[in-house]
Amino acid sequence: MCFEKELQQIFKESYLECLSKFLKEDEEYHILSQNISFAENKVLECPTKTNKEILKGIKLELAEYVHINIFKMGFFEGVNYGLVESKESLI
Repeated sequence: MCFEKELQQIFKESYLECLSKFLKEDEEYHILSQNISFAENKVLECPTKTNKEILKGIKLELAEYVHINIFKMGFFEGVNYGLVESKESLI
């Protein structure tokens, strides 16, 4: 049980670090962000239901994309930590 808590703590600490790094470096994130800006401008110019739905869809796509990738980064960091811990316990 203690090991699970350690992994949770590592994930919590590394999440913000991974998020910051990801937002700075990920090209797909920047493309989706630009699409959101364009869609927001379109909604301001012509606030139709269709334009609002397009904007909402892009925002959901971006949120899902970021969440999945940050989770993967944290998961792999946790797995690597687990491997190091298990190797150290064998020594």
